[in-house]
Parts: sequence; structure tokens; C-alpha cells
Amino acid sequence: MSANTAARSQKPPPRLFLQWLVMALGLALVPSAFVYAYGPRFALNWTDSMPRGFYWRAQPKERAIARGVTVIACVPQPYAQLAHRAGYLDAGACGGVSSVLKFVVAIAGDRVVLSSGGVFVNGARIEGSTPRAVDEHGRPVPHIAFGTYVLGRGQVWLASPKVRSFDSRYFGPVPIDNVVAIASPIFIVQ
Repeated sequence: MSANTAARSQKPPPRLFLQWLVMALGLALVPSAFVYAYGPRFALNWTDSMPRGFYWRAQPKERAIARGVTVIACVPQPYAQLAHRAGYLDAGACGGVSSVLKFVVAIAGDRVVLSSGGVFVNGARIEGSTPRAVDEHGRPVPHIAFGTYVLGRGQVWLASPKVRSFDSRYFGPVPIDNVVAIASPIFIVQ
């Protein structure tokens, strides 16, 4: 065996493998760390709609909820039940349906326009916000009416930069009381 071959055989595992190994160990050590409304201080996001990884859960304070903040929230009814029946959301602590992890993109006083071209907040388009007409199974995906929404006091608009995300483009503004935690990333797998 040459020195070059020996050096190659001693290379550390690829970074992606290590990231997934840490995630797997985290799952084994913290089985209750799921994104549920009233759970532990850690949350695990394994969905495609937001960066996968572990998040720290902090109690929401209305003044701390601002544009750009990541939150864990309960989807308003009846949209939560509709999403659960369609398989978009699992069972959980939000009226029997799991909570969602999303970015706050609009707050009270902001002007949100929802159109077939996407979501625009105060004139700026939100990346990946075009509503889908059908899901990956060919089923229609209902959404709130296209139009202009001016958010009232105690309302937020939630979004994700992912096209397949189930967010406010489908269920509209969310009462701030539905925000159950502010989430800060601890370990993210890209």
C-alpha cells in the first residue's frame, strides 16, 4: 500500500454523513423533540418546508414576534383539519394536528397581496410563494381567496421559501395567539 493510498483510507467520513449521524443520534437521544405545540424546549424539524435540524423553543412574546423571526404555530381551523386529512400535517397538540415551523413575513399593518404569481408583502415578492393548484398526488390544494390583505393587530403571515410548504398562502393570516413558540436554530442540516 502506498503512502497516498494509506492517506486516502484514513480520510474522515464525508461532512454530510457526519451531519446525518448527529441527527440520527439526536433522534435516538431526544425522541420527544418534535415540533408539537406544548412539548419540550427542543424541536426537531424533519420536513422539507424549512431547514432541517434542531431548534430551541422560547416562549413567544408579542413584541418579539417580528418579520424574519422563525416561529412554531398552530394552523387556524378548519385549515388544520383539512391539511391533516390530506396528509400535509401529522397528528399533534394543536387541536389534534401538528404545529408548523415557519418564518413570519408580515405583521400588523403590513399589506399582503396573494395572487397566482405568489405572495407580495408591502410590494416585495416572497421567494417560493406561488400557490400550487395541485399537490404531488394531483389533488387540488385549496387556498384563501386571491386578493389584498392588510394585517390587523394580533395577526401574522407565515411563509417558507419552499414551493411545497403549507403556509399562509393557503390558510391566510394567523392569530398571534396561535404562535406557541419562537424557534432559534441550534443545528441545521443543509
